[in-house]
Amino acid sequence: MFRVLEQLNYSHFLFFYLLAIIATLFSLLFSSASWAKLLDTLSIKISLAKAFQYNMVGNFVDLVVPCQTVCGEVVRVQLVYQEKRENYGRIFSSALVNRILFNIIYVFGLSVGAFVILLNRSSLPGFLIGPLLVFVIGALIYNTVLITMAVRRGTAKKLFSGLISFLEVISFGHFDKKKLMARAEKPLINFETGFQAYRENPKSLIMPSVLISFSWLLGVLSFVLVFFALGYFYLPVDFFLIGFSLTISIQGIVATLSVGALDIFLTQFLNLYAHTTLTIGASSVAVLLLRFVVFWLQIIVGWAIIQFVGARVLLSASPSQPKK
Repeated sequence: MFRVLEQLNYSHFLFFYLLAIIATLFSLLFSSASWAKLLDTLSIKISLAKAFQYNMVGNFVDLVVPCQTVCGEVVRVQLVYQEKRENYGRIFSSALVNRILFNIIYVFGLSVGAFVILLNRSSLPGFLIGPLLVFVIGALIYNTVLITMAVRRGTAKKLFSGLISFLEVISFGHFDKKKLMARAEKPLINFETGFQAYRENPKSLIMPSVLISFSWLLGVLSFVLVFFALGYFYLPVDFFLIGFSLTISIQGIVATLSVGALDIFLTQFLNLYAHTTLTIGASSVAVLLLRFVVFWLQIIVGWAIIQFVGARVLLSASPSQPKK
């Protein structure tokens, strides 16, 4: 690693790495704008600045608490609820649709990369192809479930009922299924109503899809720019698609627990993937730089928003209403 750092052209490095950070911030901004447009379809209007703040606070919680995609969404929904006093179910449906749109594009990129690898097996050792395909299939199944919830009425209720039944069994009857289902009835109805608005007006998904596509492209671009900063300009396209997708997805699965473990895994993976170009030292440096862009930067920005905007302001209904 020190040998790699000694050989860097630091003016060249700083230029491209700063561009990678800027690309990441704009990626997060486009993702927030997509969510704001989805809320607008439900007649829940929030400014882009508020959407960005709420999105970054949600990302902060996602990354520091090991319950990725759950805790962050709960925080985002709560923040919008405190400001607009809209129903939780409708707000959550917008957040879930935003995640579905991103996942569709992400799985597309991952699948294209995997397809290229299958056409050219020499680009990746054979023992890594199997786990990669399993990962792609798992991602497809997960996103199929999410899309089914959005498209077919009653799916969310069935999944929730199944989850409560499972909890009832493993807790030896501690959970009262009938009571919990009764309490969840109204939120689930409003959740379905939110999805219905998108089903009845599919054109409302065009602009969010465009915005989330730009978000994804900027995310991939930030990945590319990190390697440009290290002087690697000629790595294959599938390397960036697979590398970016695996970084984001594995980080999403294990969140806080990925610190250290994911760095080691990615270092080995990138080195094996591009062993003719990347040394283990170059892979290590690249992973540390990538992790700052996709992990630590979001934590820093989210923490800064909480500190400077203030947790009490974020959690208050509006400036004109009393703070709790």
